[in-house]
Amino acid sequence: TYNIFGANGTAGSASYVTYSFNGDVNTGMYSGTADTLKFATGGTERMSITSDGRGLSQFTAKAWVNFNGTGTVAIRDSHNISSVTDVAGGRMQPNFANNLANINYAVVASCATEDSGNTGMFAMTNTSHTGASSIANVASHFFITTARTGAADATEVDSPFIHAIVFGD
Repeated sequence: TYNIFGANGTAGSASYVTYSFNGDVNTGMYSGTADTLKFATGGTERMSITSDGRGLSQFTAKAWVNFNGTGTVAIRDSHNISSVTDVAGGRMQPNFANNLANINYAVVASCATEDSGNTGMFAMTNTSHTGASSIANVASHFFITTARTGAADATEVDSPFIHAIVFGD
């Protein structure tokens, strides 16, 4: 059984949702703001779906990208990434289409190559970089892709397969 509150056109709130379950007025669905659908449990907003289709919550990725970092950078597919800046060889900076709420987010990045001479490739955040405005800010995140050939030290190189995912506020 469900109750319909706000049938007169009110948008509702997290503590008094528009659509709720019988006897539980603070758990359900409401709007709250124009062109946004929100979900609450226990009187707290847990997830919202924005007018552009993004689902925002603590358990959904705020951004992700799959791109080719060689030559002219080419995004294969993404969510909340407007572009990728090629800062220098092996130095990439994905730019968020919608800024994050703060810099306390987590990034997981990986890369790969088709070059059989490389014995390993990895992506990392580096605090001693040049050319990027900041490692982590609400508008972008900077990272480095490197390759190792044999016993030689890893060197910064562009990768044809770069993937990154961002979780946070």
